[in-house]
Amino acid sequence: MRYASIVIALALMLVPFISSAEYYKYKDESGVLRYTDDLNEIPKDQRPNMDAYSEPADFITPEQEQQKVEDAEKAQKDAEAKRVKEKDAMRVKLDNTKIALDKEYEELNKAKQDLVDARADAIKNAADTKAHQEKVLQLNERIKDFQNRRQAFAKEVDAYNAPQGE
Repeated sequence: MRYASIVIALALMLVPFISSAEYYKYKDESGVLRYTDDLNEIPKDQRPNMDAYSEPADFITPEQEQQKVEDAEKAQKDAEAKRVKEKDAMRVKLDNTKIALDKEYEELNKAKQDLVDARADAIKNAADTKAHQEKVLQLNERIKDFQNRRQAFAKEVDAYNAPQGE
């Protein structure tokens, strides 16, 4: 019984220390701004210049605290809705780009096949050969440009598919 009384007495003496969490602000002898929660750490000559520091939340009403929580939740929902909207817009852009790239791919394949067919039928002399080679060079440039845009598209798709917030 005596042991329990001592434990209870010690617990009651510690309650004020647990419930009072004040921070103090003061300037030390070097002029550096310091914060502490122990009044004994402040030099005696600095104690008249110290300020008690408390969080702004210490001075708000429960209604204001509830409003603050609701505002934070609304801001989070708004940010998520904006992110979803941006992701949807990016998806539409990527879909349209893919359709255009697929169409261009088909056109390039057709142009290539036309050159192969024309090679056998239309080349009769050196001028025809030179004209055909020029068409081949132009097609190769278009293919190179297409491949660069396709690689850029693949990077955009990878960025779109990458996990967010990691």
